Amino acid sequence: MHRIHQPLVVHGQRCHPHFAALWTAILGRMGFTAEQALDRRIPFFACNYWIARPTLFLAYCAFVQRAVDIMERDADLHPLLDASARYGMPPPETYKRATGRSVYSHHPFLLERLPCFFFYQQGASIVYSLPQSVWNAAFDWEAYWNAHPDLHVLPRTRHAMQRHFEKHGAAENRAIRAPISSCPP
Repeated sequence: MHRIHQPLVVHGQRCHPHFAALWTAILGRMGFTAEQALDRRIPFFACNYWIARPTLFLAYCAFVQRAVDIMERDADLHPLLDASARYGMPPPETYKRATGRSVYSHHPFLLERLPCFFFYQQGASIVYSLPQSVWNAAFDWEAYWNAHPDLHVLPRTRHAMQRHFEKHGAAENRAIRAPISSCPP
């Protein structure tokens, strides 16, 4: 994970040619003002692994589903969404097969920044790592969440999380007290 010290939208636009227009259009269709969408205080954490309080996570699922629905259904956005995002490397074969594209569109770069916007709008407290002890199956998640921030961004933890979930998967169900299926697909 790396934290960018530029405002989220400034960085997005610098890296992807239609980012700012798409960002404000999508969030505008979701009922947010341009001032909210362009707020320079929105934290940007480029990390695909994070843990949030269950209530916030489920609210985020509904939020991101609304954004995806807009991206899928709003034909006016499709030309910009589908344009090359000018990412510095080609996408993996899985992306090419799933999308039929040989270059990245703007979709993944908008979606990776939505947690930043959502949790900022919610006033969530954000921490950029977790203590090592959380990988213990006996870890008391309920006490931890009662005493700590709302969102944890997890840098470079993919393999550690995978090993943990393979070994202690049932602990997560107890911790979140909600089936994974309660999050919209």
